[in-house]
Amino acid sequence: MLNNNTSAMGLIFPNTYDEIVPELTNVRLMASIPFASRYRLVDFMLSSMAGSDVTNIALLVKNNYLSLMDHLGSGREWDLVRKNGGLHLFPPNVERTSTVYTGRVAAIAGILEYLRSQKEKYVVMADTNVAANFDFKAMIEAHIASGADVTCAYNEQEIPAGYLNMRNEQGFYYTYAIDNGRIENIKVNVKDEGVYNLGMNIFVVERELLIDLINTAFVRGLRYWERDVLLNQLDTLKVYGYKFEGYVARIADMKSYYDENM
Repeated sequence: MLNNNTSAMGLIFPNTYDEIVPELTNVRLMASIPFASRYRLVDFMLSSMAGSDVTNIALLVKNNYLSLMDHLGSGREWDLVRKNGGLHLFPPNVERTSTVYTGRVAAIAGILEYLRSQKEKYVVMADTNVAANFDFKAMIEAHIASGADVTCAYNEQEIPAGYLNMRNEQGFYYTYAIDNGRIENIKVNVKDEGVYNLGMNIFVVERELLIDLINTAFVRGLRYWERDVLLNQLDTLKVYGYKFEGYVARIADMKSYYDENM
């Protein structure tokens, strides 16, 4: 179990990449799409967090989240019915300062008061278009050992065809240039085929640092965590990569969704 010095809370973004599978997300969000006949896509990150002793988890939804609420229920299936922590779902406009967001910066900016009231030292963040059995505890330990400000998970793979055909208005994906563990450059929506260090949109960062970074970025009108915040501060922030060696089912379009289900 994580001790007080390594305790972490989770943030999950269920609507990210909805636009790449519009046939499936016209009345639901990416997180609640059925997968392998018995799961929903959110189950993988949610179970991975709960299994890594991350038991204070917030889901920042944007729209079409009724099916997700129905699936999650009280969180009992993940042992997340707790007096302290547990499962929290934040719709847009949940606080007076929040709006329907565009990008991760605005989403987190809408719950800054909630983040300030929490006790965990670290925050782990994840999207739901990736199905993987992810060990968040190992990533947090690697983050602490490296002395990083921010740690970004990645795996080595070719850019999925769905990503290569993705338009900017549908979302962004990121590849990392890494030297001795440290991310030296982040490229946005690379269109060249080949094997890259492809970001999994999974991050570890200290809660207080995240609050400071998001507050500053939001005031400046920035929207995107990697493109607008991390990329512009690689010289001043210690941003490290964490290589994931397991299998990654990455939903990048309808074909990849079908193939991964098969």
